[in-house]
Amino acid sequence: MRAILINPEKKTITEIQMTENCDFREINRVLQCREHTSGAHLGGTISKGFDAVYVSDDQLEDRDDPRFWFQVDADRDPPSSYPIAGLGLALGTDPEGNGCDVRISVDELTKRITFTERKFRGFEVETFDPPKRVGPFQAHIQISTKAPIIDGTDEDKKPVAPTRPESWNAKMVSGKPLITDKQIKRLLANHPRGFAPGAPLGDVDLVPVVKIFLPHVRWLLVWIYPDNHDLAFAIVKWGNDKPQLGDVRLSDIVRHRLGPLPPERDMYTKLDRPMSYYVSNYRDW
Repeated sequence: MRAILINPEKKTITEIQMTENCDFREINRVLQCREHTSGAHLGGTISKGFDAVYVSDDQLEDRDDPRFWFQVDADRDPPSSYPIAGLGLALGTDPEGNGCDVRISVDELTKRITFTERKFRGFEVETFDPPKRVGPFQAHIQISTKAPIIDGTDEDKKPVAPTRPESWNAKMVSGKPLITDKQIKRLLANHPRGFAPGAPLGDVDLVPVVKIFLPHVRWLLVWIYPDNHDLAFAIVKWGNDKPQLGDVRLSDIVRHRLGPLPPERDMYTKLDRPMSYYVSNYRDW
């Protein structure tokens, strides 16, 4: 099965062959990781098949030596992916949800990839007292990834640290974050370019980022809107009813309760298919 390997350390984009029925173990082996996730949607729809880039989902750690990063469509606003450390693997999926030859050519993908060399330094947190006004919001705190470019490459636009609403600070019963900072960054990066709240989906068919649940309701969060960081697009399923797609407020989700129980994050279900798959197979999650 035809695939494309992105190697930011060597700055190469090459065609490789995967086994016909490759599974997550083979993908992890190629990416040299323990867990993987989708990093960018390259094109296509669930009804006609699509291409996507898969990347390591292992935790990044601070270290002195530089990491080699890549980004898909860095010149777009917003880009098709956040900066990604490590290898990337472009794979195809057919209309039945099975793996197939990736459709995009090496030349076309090469035009969409930007390589950079960065040093990851964790997350930078800045607090404001009194609050700082950012657009229509009052910001009490800002977070940003500390991963400066060190190879001299200039970025057209510096990333704007997202305003952090209170809903981002929600905790589970265990005290762990309901939505991690890493997932928040992925939700922000997942927002389709130019997509406004309430707009028709059209061919938009992205992979959800995180599952939040209570015994009677489940939310698969797909993206967060860049102009309203409390507003997200999600697949929502009440009980065993057929799910609905639409905008939800994170502040409403975190206020949901079943008796004394707050919402929890599903830390075991792997979300690696487009949202239309979860709508059609809603009994599975």
